[in-house]
Amino acid sequence: MTPSTSLPRLRARTLFFTPKRWGRSAARFFPSTAFLFVLALLARGAYRAVETLDWLQVLGLVGLVGAGVITVSRRLKRTQ
Repeated sequence: MTPSTSLPRLRARTLFFTPKRWGRSAARFFPSTAFLFVLALLARGAYRAVETLDWLQVLGLVGLVGAGVITVSRRLKRTQ
């Protein structure tokens, strides 16, 4: 038995990410990051009244809505 026939063949893997993979990774981690960001703002005492919202809190709400849209679209894509 020669070493070339006894060893399993391994596929060559690329060491870099393509832009498509970067986008998929960002879309996968965005909902949890947005949720943790809003949770941190809540722990800090934010979102007491609409009149007192600052840009950071608005950004958190927009991110949370965007995360919900991403999650629902992935769920719908999976069921079809």
